[in-house]
Amino acid sequence: GTPFFEGGDFGILHDFPGDENRDPVVLASDNLGVAEWCIKHVYSYGYRQVLQSKEKIWRYEDCESICKWTQFCLLICPEVSTFWNLRRKLLKKGLITAQRELELTRLIVTRKPKCMEAFYQRQWVLTKTTNISHPENRFFIEGEKAVCSLAASRHQNNYHAWNHRLWLLKIILNLNMEDCLQELKQEHAVMQKWITCHVSEHSGLHYYNKLVELTINWCQINNVPIKTAPPFVNTPQNVYESMLKYYEMLILQYPGHEALFCARRTILLKWQECSKNNRTDSIVDGIAAGTDTNIDNCTNVNSSNVACASVEEHLDGTNNITNSFSTDNGIASNNGPSRSSEKYKASADDDLPAGKRTCIENLTSEWSSLMMRERGFIQECIALADTQYDKNLAKHYLHIVDRMGL
Repeated sequence: GTPFFEGGDFGILHDFPGDENRDPVVLASDNLGVAEWCIKHVYSYGYRQVLQSKEKIWRYEDCESICKWTQFCLLICPEVSTFWNLRRKLLKKGLITAQRELELTRLIVTRKPKCMEAFYQRQWVLTKTTNISHPENRFFIEGEKAVCSLAASRHQNNYHAWNHRLWLLKIILNLNMEDCLQELKQEHAVMQKWITCHVSEHSGLHYYNKLVELTINWCQINNVPIKTAPPFVNTPQNVYESMLKYYEMLILQYPGHEALFCARRTILLKWQECSKNNRTDSIVDGIAAGTDTNIDNCTNVNSSNVACASVEEHLDGTNNITNSFSTDNGIASNNGPSRSSEKYKASADDDLPAGKRTCIENLTSEWSSLMMRERGFIQECIALADTQYDKNLAKHYLHIVDRMGL
């Protein structure tokens, strides 16, 4: 038979003549249609039948009535939570199978691809009635992927579909190591192909960024070398740098899409966060016994302010960014040209040892170098812009990058 995640569509037939004596329900090539003229009358009748029977749900004949009428009412108006709650009771009683409920929700998604209630019902069914991570139930994963792809293709920026796929991804990460790596490789390949055809999809790009982030976290938690998972590089920073190159390629190939710039900005912030975490870990390993171990001061210093000053020093042609930090008044100052103390103001309790100053200087240097490359890339986008909209979009992103460096 046809798998539960495949099949036809459901729709309402608007041009169906109502003055003819014919069946208002049409079934053609696995596609189900209902004439518009009968919707109001049948839905009202079904709604009353459900409300009358829900108090007697313990009776078998009433359960059959509820099952039938809730199914029809949900096809027409799937936002009514009362119908879903009744069907969950029927599922618990064993009067509805999980496969039948998954088929119903898929049919609903074909007509209303952004129906949050249908996706939540699928999650509830898979969580309560099946063990989706079991090897024998792996076909459920493929089914959920198919439904997510179907919903995403039916409605642009379908947040609920991608959120459901993210829920599925977290289940995939609980599989055994070999199966999880295989699924992650497949998911990365599918997403890169999908993004190439949907460069304006904010929700899809956000999911891809979360996929990369969760892949890194999974590798670190399970002590798996990061280079064994896509994009097959050595460190988390290298992963985000490869993502920056990927988005750079897309932006140059498909100019004028704000979603790509937003996704690139997210990767920049993830790179900065990852760099701070790695630098903190290196200090923990390197501080000798008896040294002040309160390393929070190292990461709490407003390094982004120093990064801004560092960029300005590069632009002015100054080679030495930060020569020394004065901690008498809790203010970091530069031995070069005088600058406003507001940019260097830190906590009055920050009395940083030499190791921590080196941490901040190295982190600032790496971030400043990345910001310089980012500005160079944006200038290239501005120069290559064919339309005024493309140029304004790049300039707006340049303004955002400048603020990130402040």
